[in-house]
Amino acid sequence: MAHLCTSLNLGILSVTPEHIDILEKLPLIHKDPFDLILICQAQAEGLAIVTDDSKISHYDVSIAW
Repeated sequence: MAHLCTSLNLGILSVTPEHIDILEKLPLIHKDPFDLILICQAQAEGLAIVTDDSKISHYDVSIAW
């Protein structure tokens, strides 16, 4: 997996305590825990989420699709 990420110039983003701090404050509009972690990471790191999941648009994140 690491070789593929390197060849595509992609990085791996680990879950940090800062992400969990954001998670504790999120409204539970979306029930999928994996998506909630992605939302926290996007907020903390200033990233966009690539998705067509309409529930994610209810959070303060940029969506690229």
